[in-house]
Amino acid sequence: MKPTRTFRITGQEHEVPGIETLLRTEGFDFEPALLHPRVRVLQEEPFALGRSLAARLGLIYIQDISSMVPPLVLAPHPGDVVLDLCASPGSKTGMLAEAVGLRGMVMANEPSPRRLATLRANMRQIGAVEVVTTSFARFPKLPSTLGFPRILVDAPCSGWGTAHKHPEVLRLWREEKTQTLESLQRALLARAAEILAPGGLLVYSTCTTNTRENEAQISWAEDALGLRPQTPPTLQGIALEPTQPGCLRVVDRRGQGFFVAMLRKDGPPPPAWTIPEEGGRPVHAAFPDAAACWDAFTLVPRHKVWDLTPKLALLLPADIAWRGLEIGRHGKNIAWNLGCRRLENLVHAPVWEVDDARMLSRLLAGESFHHAGSDGRVKVFFQQVFVGWATRRAGRLMWTNR
Repeated sequence: MKPTRTFRITGQEHEVPGIETLLRTEGFDFEPALLHPRVRVLQEEPFALGRSLAARLGLIYIQDISSMVPPLVLAPHPGDVVLDLCASPGSKTGMLAEAVGLRGMVMANEPSPRRLATLRANMRQIGAVEVVTTSFARFPKLPSTLGFPRILVDAPCSGWGTAHKHPEVLRLWREEKTQTLESLQRALLARAAEILAPGGLLVYSTCTTNTRENEAQISWAEDALGLRPQTPPTLQGIALEPTQPGCLRVVDRRGQGFFVAMLRKDGPPPPAWTIPEEGGRPVHAAFPDAAACWDAFTLVPRHKVWDLTPKLALLLPADIAWRGLEIGRHGKNIAWNLGCRRLENLVHAPVWEVDDARMLSRLLAGESFHHAGSDGRVKVFFQQVFVGWATRRAGRLMWTNR
């Protein structure tokens, strides 16, 4: 049976109805999923969902329903700090960012430079300002006073659970060839256990059905690392099968094969990371209200762009090189990209309301439109959904997002 297409709405809460309207205007139909309020199950797909206006604007994220389970099992609270140890392409990272909110932080680590670029581009596309990216093959140790209270290890694996889409994995990763992956998975679990705060939670997941990469690794983590299996939270709207303490397999025909386990490190509950009241670079004057509305963030100039960064990252030791979310190029005026979606209310500019999806499509294709007023940047909205920026010159508007 072909897996069902699912996606998440990534816009802000008040934008959800407008995003759904935008999708339906282009002929897509879908229904809510019980798994999560932002998840939709696709019913009609007149053309590839990835080419829809909503996808191109970062208002939705296409994601297999099975891969949504690990971040929902980890279940961080608003204000939490989470490490996503193997983050690219960022589907789970985005869900974690939504959960921790604007006073939390997700540190998304990806060792591969190519995959790191993909991760950063995807986070910028959906405007995940809570995410800070790093690139370590072996993540550095933290001071004993920090420690991550929650860690997701979505480990590299043989991918047997994706064989319906990628049958070649069964040939590439025969059972006798998975030893290198198993060694890597154990190394990731061991490092995660070291940097997990006492009392913290670790979720381990794979997209394989190989027991040696799944249940056997959890038994090893219990015996060798002292981690304790925990009963995962109950999730509605998806078929899950417990296999051993702390372990679940996704057996829902709508998605790919997936394995998830929850572990806890012995110790008292981890202390919360506290947002520094001072420190970091001052917020740029382009954000006149930022001091009141964005006290949890700082702006960091990098080359020719601005990175927006949670101040929680300032607590990290100097040997951990990190980067915030790129929100635009700097110079005399900031040239915003879609990464600044959550900041638009802090930037004063004229507004252009577009009610016709076909006009919006033409705008994105490079067509200009007559618009009276002075030259400069203009916010573009579709039914209360901020979709990006246009530039007005000589009475004509043109799309200017990159």
